[in-house]
Amino acid sequence: MPIFTTAGDHHQNNWLVDGSPEFSIFPGRTIAEFSSDLPIHLKVGNKVFGAFHIEDKHRHWFRKQGFESAPHLVHHKLSQSGTVYCTEVGAKFKIMMQLKPSALLVMEYKEYSIPHFSVTTLYLPRGTLDGTVVGRYPGRRR
Repeated sequence: MPIFTTAGDHHQNNWLVDGSPEFSIFPGRTIAEFSSDLPIHLKVGNKVFGAFHIEDKHRHWFRKQGFESAPHLVHHKLSQSGTVYCTEVGAKFKIMMQLKPSALLVMEYKEYSIPHFSVTTLYLPRGTLDGTVVGRYPGRRR
């Protein structure tokens, strides 16, 4: 079982899985705009994004599914494949993952010192998805 810690309490600090901020790698060319692999990070966050947001808004749902924390759920879901959709915001993408529990992961491209995708939220989707299919996320490489 992976060990989850944080790099600090600031909302922009990363959660770490076994000491690394990389919860997964988003393969280059999965989406046409990104030619090289990009890490996927989970920020400590606040009420709007990251682990804090997931815990605050969706805790009841993921605890019912048997997950003890947002980092645990995000790590588990990123091991699964899913269909990637664009969003109305150019740098945001959604990954629909159908394996139990079905979930929609929303992430945003961040061009900091280390370009990466940052998980905005993860929740049980209701209704139909909007957006155009832009690729297929293969799941975390082991």
